Amino acid sequence: MSQLYWHGGDTLPILKDRASSDPDNNVRSTAVQMLARGWKDDPGTLPMLKDRAISDSDNNVRSTAVQELARGWKNDPDTLPMLKNCARSDADSNVRSTAIRELASGWKNDPDTLPWLKGRARSDTDNNVRSTAVQVLARGWKDDPDTLPWLKDRARSDESSFVRIAAVQVLARGWKGDSDTPPWLKDRICSDKDNTVRSTALHELAHGWKDVPATLLWLKDRARSDENSAVRIAAMQELALGWKDDPDTLSLLKDRVRTDENHEVRRAALRELALGWKDDPDTLPLLKNKALADEHYAVRCTAVGHLARGWKDDPDTLPLLKDLARSDTDQGVRIAAVQALGRGWKDDPDTLPLLKERARSDTNLYVRYWAVQELARDWKDDPEFIAIVTEAHTIQ
Repeated sequence: MSQLYWHGGDTLPILKDRASSDPDNNVRSTAVQMLARGWKDDPGTLPMLKDRAISDSDNNVRSTAVQELARGWKNDPDTLPMLKNCARSDADSNVRSTAIRELASGWKNDPDTLPWLKGRARSDTDNNVRSTAVQVLARGWKDDPDTLPWLKDRARSDESSFVRIAAVQVLARGWKGDSDTPPWLKDRICSDKDNTVRSTALHELAHGWKDVPATLLWLKDRARSDENSAVRIAAMQELALGWKDDPDTLSLLKDRVRTDENHEVRRAALRELALGWKDDPDTLPLLKNKALADEHYAVRCTAVGHLARGWKDDPDTLPLLKDLARSDTDQGVRIAAVQALGRGWKDDPDTLPLLKERARSDTNLYVRYWAVQELARDWKDDPEFIAIVTEAHTIQ
């Protein structure tokens, strides 16, 4: 499209034609943008943009036209009503969000804008659009006395967790100096019905109030005793990230690995230990124990992965993986061990025979399949390979 600048008097009609009739939406969008910025004073440009904003079949083209109208023709009497119409009625949520952003930016001082945005934040059927309205309202009307209570209401009452997350984030970051914000975040952590909202509130509290002594104590308590597993995981992650040198962090993670009733919490704690405390003398024994003895297959799989990646040279790792590849009761753990052996111990003399054995004789189809995949990666020229593939897929 940039070559059109070299066509002299032919450029404008070509751009108008491309903006309305090119089959490629990217070309139409580019042509719309070039018309708006290069031929603003041409009498045909504004009608063309209005038409594209309403009638183009592609949402990206409509969004481009909306944006150019808002920025280049703010004083045209039709622009504001058209933006409101697009924000209310366009079939695509991205176009509605674009119109909301442009309206909030360009018409901030219009007394109708704030109540209109609140209406969109409450009534649009799409959670992305409502989130956009929440975000622009928080940024543009932070000093309005009604904004903070309104955001708290959205964070509590919107039916979508996505919108509640947006409200929690903008409130935590925009009202950090408000003494009510930390207790309010703690309430969201304990009370919201959605795990992601609760975790988000906890992350915001940990990042925004890291230097407050009560934050560390509260995170430790949440990591140990919150009834929600997602909150316990989020608290552990923040402790490992921001308070690694605190003497209680390591012992807390070890305790969660050993005693938490939820397997996802045990997995998360195990990951933090393996990545952040590799040299601690208890980390390797814990990984070995969890690989062999944890009651949940997902924890055993996680332990297998970390052992294979981080402790390849430990003399116990290879025998342990071989044993798990053959004898773990769960297919997922056997697959994890088979993959680790095939990728990390290609030159070990036992690896090829073990993979062949798993491909031929494992009772589970998926284990046989992944053993064949590992053989195909590095041993496809082995004289037995074709026969093994055939045999693996005929066993029921």
